Amino acid sequence: MKQKGFTLIELLVVIAVIGILASVILASLGSARKKAADAKIKSELKQFATALEFYYDTYGTYVVSGSGWQNNGNGWAAYEDGATYPKSIVNRLAELGFLGTGFKNEQNYMLYICVDAYGYQHYAISATLNNPSAADIAHIQTTCYGAGSDSTYGRYGKNYAVAN
Repeated sequence: MKQKGFTLIELLVVIAVIGILASVILASLGSARKKAADAKIKSELKQFATALEFYYDTYGTYVVSGSGWQNNGNGWAAYEDGATYPKSIVNRLAELGFLGTGFKNEQNYMLYICVDAYGYQHYAISATLNNPSAADIAHIQTTCYGAGSDSTYGRYGKNYAVAN
């Protein structure tokens, strides 16, 4: 009489196939997580840029007074140490009502403001994406403090920027 059931070889093949499928799914989930993180960064930079534009409409400058490195409104957007960074740019914008208090800046963006030859102010808010495109990298190098060895790109490894 022949017994019904699976042989050991058949069970091992099925387990191996399931293992391969699981590894493929996990790899694609990792890629999806990185894309989602990049989308979140881009969204936050747009929120930050909008807050700066509202600030500019009110005060006529992008320099957020009383914040940033030595109160000059430039530098690490969320850093605050009470000395060289008395108040973070993000916290100052939130205090003034231009940026929501729930704004997260876990990745720590950088804000730099430049004045062009005509006296107009420009800003660049930079961040590091997981998967930047060649166009992203080329763009950041055309922004305020985005090019050169001592730049947000060259020194700090930022590879994406929102700029006006």
